[in-house]
Amino acid sequence: MVIRVPTFADPSSLVSPQAAEQSNEETQSSPAALATTLGLDSVGHVELWDHTPAELGTLPIPDLALLVLADFQQRGGWNARNWHRENEQWHEEHLRTPGLENRLAEAWAWLEAHALVAARFDQSSPDARQVTSEGRRALELGLARLHAAVRLEGELLPELEKARRQFLQGDYEEAVFAAFRTVEETVRRQASADLSDLGVKLMRRAFKPHGGPLTDPEAEVGEQDAMSNLFAGAIGVFKNPSSHRTVSYDDPTIAAQAVLFADLLLRIMARRGD
Repeated sequence: MVIRVPTFADPSSLVSPQAAEQSNEETQSSPAALATTLGLDSVGHVELWDHTPAELGTLPIPDLALLVLADFQQRGGWNARNWHRENEQWHEEHLRTPGLENRLAEAWAWLEAHALVAARFDQSSPDARQVTSEGRRALELGLARLHAAVRLEGELLPELEKARRQFLQGDYEEAVFAAFRTVEETVRRQASADLSDLGVKLMRRAFKPHGGPLTDPEAEVGEQDAMSNLFAGAIGVFKNPSSHRTVSYDDPTIAAQAVLFADLLLRIMARRGD
C-alpha cells in the first residue's frame, strides 16, 4: 500500500495519478525529491524502504509510524518480531545505519500507543500483531487526518466529547457543528437569553458593549467590541452555515482546529463565570 497524502488543501493543485506516473518515469531523483517535485510531503508517494536511511532518521515519528504500518499490512504481517527479522534480511543496508532500528522501535511504540495496531489473541506468540480498524482508517485517510486527530488528543472540555467522537468517525461537518452549537447553548444559558435568540444575533446581544449580560464591565470599550466580534464571527462562520446547508470539510486539519477554537471560546466563558 502506498500512502498518498497531499500537504495542501486546494483540490485544484493536486497532481493526477497519470501526471505522477509520467513524472516518475521522467525523473531519476530520489523518492523524497520526487515527492517535493510533485508538491507532496516526504511520504506522499513512496513506501517505507524507498526512503534513504537519512530520511527515515529525520521523519517525525507519526509519519514514520504510518509508513511502518503500511509496510506491515502490505506484507501481510502478523508478527512484529518476524517483520523486523525480515527487514534485517531484505534491508540490511538500511539497518546498518546507527540509530535506525531504535527509530523503527519508536514508530512501533507510537502505533501501539495510538491503537493503530493491537495484539492478536488468536495467536500464541506475544509478538503477534494486527492492524486495527483505526489503523486501517489512518492508512485510508492518510497523514493529514492522523495529524489532525492528534491535535484533539489533548484535554478537550467534557462538553465537546461528542464533537471529538464525531471527528474520529470522519464526520467533520457534524463535529464542527456540534462544537459550535455547544458554544451557542452555553452563551444562551449564561446570558439567560430566550430559546428564540440564535446565532450571531444572540452573540451580539450577550456581548453588547456597554451593558451586555456577558460583557466584561472592566474591559476597555474596544476590547468589549472585540469580544463581541470574536463570538459573533465564530458562530457566523462555523455554526450558521451548517444550520442552513451542507458544508463539506475536506481538510481534517481545519475541522480539528475549528473544534479546538470552540474549546477556547468555552474556556473563555468558563473563566469569566468563575
